[in-house]
Amino acid sequence: MQENSNTTNKKYHFLVGNSVYNNDFAAMAAWCKNRNQKLEYVLDVPQLWNSDWSAEPTQTIEQLCDNFTRYIASQYDDICIAYTGGTDSNTVLRSFLRCGIKNVRLVKQNSVAALTPQRKNEGALIQKALYHHHGSQLRELGYTYTERNMTDFDIKKYQKTADDFQDSSTYGNHYIDTIIPSSYNVRQTNDPLDKLRLPKIGRRSCFIMGFEKPRLIIKDGMWCVQHVSGLIGSALQWLDPSARLIYYFMDNNAPDIHKKIAWSKIKCVEKIIRRERYAFNTDVNWANRVGNKHYLEILAAMGYKAIDPLLDTGIWKPWMPEGNASYRWIEQKFGYHSWHTEFFYRELSNQIDHDVLNEAELTVHGILQKPIPVCAVSSDIINNQHIHI
Repeated sequence: MQENSNTTNKKYHFLVGNSVYNNDFAAMAAWCKNRNQKLEYVLDVPQLWNSDWSAEPTQTIEQLCDNFTRYIASQYDDICIAYTGGTDSNTVLRSFLRCGIKNVRLVKQNSVAALTPQRKNEGALIQKALYHHHGSQLRELGYTYTERNMTDFDIKKYQKTADDFQDSSTYGNHYIDTIIPSSYNVRQTNDPLDKLRLPKIGRRSCFIMGFEKPRLIIKDGMWCVQHVSGLIGSALQWLDPSARLIYYFMDNNAPDIHKKIAWSKIKCVEKIIRRERYAFNTDVNWANRVGNKHYLEILAAMGYKAIDPLLDTGIWKPWMPEGNASYRWIEQKFGYHSWHTEFFYRELSNQIDHDVLNEAELTVHGILQKPIPVCAVSSDIINNQHIHI
């Protein structure tokens, strides 16, 4: 397995015609100059996207995950998991614990939002739940848990123009994730190594992120997986350049994991549609709206589980009351939401056509991946027969 020296660019990019861009700001600006060009979000997992999706993998999600976990352990001496206690990262952790894999480090990098009064106990909650549920296993296997918080933030140091992002090595999808504070408060558990970047202990090092759940749409009567450019985790900022970044649920070495999760989600969504008697809708976002309303049920069907029920609910999301309070606190303390608005109107609105801007959220609309057909939507659902049963 070859290590990637440029992990951020290697894993995802944007295509405009035949040109490759590192972020959606630059891609959208280039596309608006000639809207006849192809515009596509590319996740670099060819063994997954180019394979046959028409047959559901026969193994269970847990079996597929455990096989991949053992494979990772056979390839790397030093394994770091980006751990938030949420559904993605805790599902990864559960597999490593089931397999008894040693020498694993759990790393939580908090955002500025985690410093807010509404979220100040989040790390303690995760750590308490972590050691309550998995404590003896973690200690026996020698796991360590490291939490890192931003403590210093000066918005003036990080002001950039849209053009700067194309060559930045620390970009995210939204500009705010490209801002790196100049110092961190590092709280560590049983880890004597106090460095800004995750140190490379072994000969072979990897950093695992639980990214991301299948996003469903319906196209031409088919259930399809189609991801859209979204927030890329800021844990990339900590990655040792010699380490390999692994998106656990979308990897060339384990393509059946994402397929199985997608099939499980489709079957669960169809079950919900029949039970709730939802009318079939050809809107490409309809399937995801069904999923959002029945998030926990679908989550369970896909095999995901957070360490604590609180973290299953997405309670800290911006649209939740706690998230709104965090938003206001951040603005009062740092003022970067005001800068966000200034940036939007100074840079984006002058370079990108307004119909592809999301003015409500002051960003660009997501760039879509090429849809991957999985299976036909059941005929009773397409014909709305389930409504009358």
